Amino acid sequence: MDFIKNNTNQETTIIIPTYYPGEKIVKLLQSISSKYQIFIVDNGNDPELKNIVQHYSNIKHYIVGDVGLGKSFNFALSNISSAYAFITQPDVTLFEGSIDTLVRTIKKYPNAAIVAPLYFEKNIYSPFDYYDLKISKLKKIVPQKKFKNLKNILPEGDISVEAVNSTALLIDVEKILSIGGWDDNFYTYLEDIDLCLRLRQKGYEIIKSPLSKIDHTGFSSHKEENKNKMDISRNWNFCWSSIYFCKKHRTQLFFFKYLFKITLKYLFKIILNFILNNKKKLIIYQIRFDACVKFILGKRFAESKWKKLS
Repeated sequence: MDFIKNNTNQETTIIIPTYYPGEKIVKLLQSISSKYQIFIVDNGNDPELKNIVQHYSNIKHYIVGDVGLGKSFNFALSNISSAYAFITQPDVTLFEGSIDTLVRTIKKYPNAAIVAPLYFEKNIYSPFDYYDLKISKLKKIVPQKKFKNLKNILPEGDISVEAVNSTALLIDVEKILSIGGWDDNFYTYLEDIDLCLRLRQKGYEIIKSPLSKIDHTGFSSHKEENKNKMDISRNWNFCWSSIYFCKKHRTQLFFFKYLFKITLKYLFKIILNFILNNKKKLIIYQIRFDACVKFILGKRFAESKWKKLS
């Protein structure tokens, strides 16, 4: 890589995937110490972003096209040489010293592949800070009852958890590469949970460090003018990724029941909202039903008519 190396930290690289983030990314960049090298993977060809990053000498900006998160992360890993990488999103702000704390923490646990900060949203501890996903002896997800009492108690010390999302996390690059990196089949959604499960299947740990914190403004990693396009993408890809994730990590019987159930569910919702003339919900369920059909046909988002509208 040809990062400017004077006075920069060579041990950890910052990776930020983007898709027309607008000025939101400035707050994130301002919260990152200039000693870190930043690797931006631009899924658009964003002239505004190009203008922003030219003011930062520690940023390397790559335009990769609209490839999604899994491929963005793998592209970055194939182009960095640091032992660790801190991955985050444009709508995140780091508390002071957060990355340094994570690096110190991961060094304490030789078996840790991921160490993540605590997630806050508007200074309130996020109920989605980490996830409970137990694995059976056959390395499949164990069905669990849904609990309404989400995470609301701040941990007092480092804790080992079952899964975290990719809002912000520090990874041991070598350990991630040892399992093949991210699964490129995930365009977005559940690529992070899939990574956590595969790491745990290999015996690695995922640690949460309460001494490191970030603030995240959910669903705001893009310009407001792109909201409708992103809503299409979210609905389609979350549905497709959920089916793919289920096929990959559940039993075959569970997968077929799940696919049959949600396909019929969305078809019924289309008919119902057509009768009720609820155009907004009708479009949402048409998008989700299309994702089910495309999955059955072995097709991706890029091959959907909805991609052209997103």
